Amino acid sequence: MELKCRLRVILAEMDMTQQELIKRMDKPISNSSMSQIVRGDTLPTLTTAYMIAKALNKPIEQIWIEAVT
Repeated sequence: MELKCRLRVILAEMDMTQQELIKRMDKPISNSSMSQIVRGDTLPTLTTAYMIAKALNKPIEQIWIEAVT
């Protein structure tokens, strides 16, 4: 199963920067790690995905969706 990250779209819809998202997280991650996640270059750990979803007040399933191939 391949996952598609919608984080870039969600941040744009919420008019939020990556740095603002990082500040909202319970345990912030580095700017470079967040950038890699947003670009879809890497998948976050489950813990990080949960913290991102919680900071955005969205279910994880709305951020990372199964890619249709």
